[in-house]
Amino acid sequence: MEKIVLLAALMLSPLAGRCETDLTGCWIEQVPKEIAYMRGMCLNDDGSAESIGMATLRYCYWRTEGDRLILDGESIGNGQTINFSDTLRIIDVAKDTLTLERRMNKVVYVRKSAINEPIKGRRVQRTAHAGFEWRELKGAGMKLRVQRNDKIRLMADPLLPGIVMVRDGDERPHRLIQVFSINGNDINGVIDAIEKAGEWDKEQPGKFKQVKSGREGVKRYVMVPDGDYAKATDGLMKTEPVASTCNGWGVGNSGSRYFEMYDGHPGKVVFVEIGQDAPLFDENSVTLCDEPDSTLSRDVLYTMKGEMSLAHEVRSFRPDGTDDEYWIVDKTGRLEDMYDKITGGQKNGNPVDVTLRLEYNGKWDTGFAEDYDGVFFVREIVEIK
Repeated sequence: MEKIVLLAALMLSPLAGRCETDLTGCWIEQVPKEIAYMRGMCLNDDGSAESIGMATLRYCYWRTEGDRLILDGESIGNGQTINFSDTLRIIDVAKDTLTLERRMNKVVYVRKSAINEPIKGRRVQRTAHAGFEWRELKGAGMKLRVQRNDKIRLMADPLLPGIVMVRDGDERPHRLIQVFSINGNDINGVIDAIEKAGEWDKEQPGKFKQVKSGREGVKRYVMVPDGDYAKATDGLMKTEPVASTCNGWGVGNSGSRYFEMYDGHPGKVVFVEIGQDAPLFDENSVTLCDEPDSTLSRDVLYTMKGEMSLAHEVRSFRPDGTDDEYWIVDKTGRLEDMYDKITGGQKNGNPVDVTLRLEYNGKWDTGFAEDYDGVFFVREIVEIK
């Protein structure tokens, strides 16, 4: 009798005769057209998940159990990250329409491929972190929306090329996004590029798996462990956290990392790394574009060689190949000590050769800096001699 009841229950289940692959894709909640934002979820075929348009919830994994869709993720807010599991009842799955029950309310989702308007045509609502503001950043062949405040900001770094975060008191910038140039249009060419840069250990081999990007004209891939390394990593993950895999380029159980290729930009691959907290950039706004003009930009992190002098009321930097002289402001907290060690004095004004990574802050019209051609913030001291 119990077997008959169980069989009847399975026949009545919306998942009867289906498999989890029927649910893969990006699902957008149906809302009135006058609402300017969208929200939803991407259910990837490798079991990973992503939330769309949710400022404080990040989905990481998904699975089904009977007529239940279970989403595991992180709740982000008030300066802390808390793991959670969201269980939704599947009412119906019909081609590109998914109906779920959440807290006694029926919610209808439409698979992205069935929506006439692409995701990139609508604004994803994400509230800026406290004390931050949204703005557009352009440089190093990229354009995207980022958040910034007086102490932390994102900058375009032509040296990578890519996007880095700079923060007052840090010795060097932190990479967030990197653009690779490859031969042809095969994603596996990235591994060759990483190997040439000396950032690949063949003892941690990886392979690419394509997942849903949720963006029109964008292919997304994640790197996963391969061969015996995959078996060893899988066993390790069952006993302890593994932040990343494949030499830091692959998926782990902390944050997310993925590679994207854009239609219209063959030979380019964009690597994106997102930590456990909500990122300071809108990952759905990342695009490749033409390089900006050669004028100094506040959005670009420059790497310059030149001559530097520090003394009372003097903070001078003269870039090689120019007669311009700039006032510099050290944001690393290390420059004066390093200068004194080289000169053997206490900011005695002796010139030294330096390679610095600099943020342009415009022309100041007050204080000692007003007599200089402009102001640079020092974000990293590459070399001083």
